[in-house]
Amino acid sequence: MLEIIIIGAMGWILGRTLPGQRSGFIMEMTPLRKPELKSTLRKTWMKSREFLYIAFPLLLAGSAALGVADALGLLSVFQDFVEPISVGLLGLPAFAATALVFGILRKEMALQILAVLAGTANFAAVMTPLQMYQFAVITTIYVPCVATIAVLKHELGTKDTTLIVTFTIVLAVVVGVLIRIFGPLFL
Repeated sequence: MLEIIIIGAMGWILGRTLPGQRSGFIMEMTPLRKPELKSTLRKTWMKSREFLYIAFPLLLAGSAALGVADALGLLSVFQDFVEPISVGLLGLPAFAATALVFGILRKEMALQILAVLAGTANFAAVMTPLQMYQFAVITTIYVPCVATIAVLKHELGTKDTTLIVTFTIVLAVVVGVLIRIFGPLFL
């Protein structure tokens, strides 16, 4: 529910601040036709090819970098670096912030990375229910995966992509802090 409220609020704010004409509500629908198999396959291949050539190499390189960092013991150094934000600001264990950062490689893997770094899939043993909820909300809001970032850069350019990434990180941290402050009132 919280995410839906945030999405609605951000749409309202951006709708009033972004320049450009608003498009009217379209009342008429064109007649629907059965798509041709050839054109459907061609369009599917064009979108898939773009993903394979842009996003897949980034996913592969990112996963390899995570494996190398883990093998060299660099993850503990990174956890020490992010601890002031994770523990001090958000109230999450340091390994949770590491999972959030490396979850950018593949967002759907953030929970699996959290389990590996926590040393257990029983999150109740290492996190409170509020922290688990906070982690889930932050994961939902923050930066999309590296593949999406690459496609955004390709479609929108570096400047707009940087703005989107920065904004979503800031929004996720702010919402995470608000959950830490006001969450105990509701749980």
